[in-house]
Amino acid sequence: MEEVLEVTGGEGVDLEVESAGGPTFGMPQAERCMNFGGKIVDIGRADKSAPVFFELYQVRALQAYGSQGHAGNSVWPNVIKLMASGRLDTTKIITSRYGIPDVPKALEKLKDREDAKVTIKP
Repeated sequence: MEEVLEVTGGEGVDLEVESAGGPTFGMPQAERCMNFGGKIVDIGRADKSAPVFFELYQVRALQAYGSQGHAGNSVWPNVIKLMASGRLDTTKIITSRYGIPDVPKALEKLKDREDAKVTIKP
């Protein structure tokens, strides 16, 4: 949060997109990093409610939006083709890599939201 405010000269950002599915952590951080009139978009799927501090929405005139995050099932075949062709590099979003023996550990870290995207390789 401090880094965002430093980079923006203390003004905050105009738009924040929460796409990791961790609103219990992400939304409070986003609220405190927003510029006056900023917009927060939540496209991440989560199994927990996000805490919301409405005072910030009032005094900063913030707006919150929810979105499905994709335009329907026809999107995924195209995304898979882009990944297979190498035109879409998804390696940068991987937070951890595990071997087969470490699958239980990987699943636990995903469940606890310590990791977001993992790969399992022999």
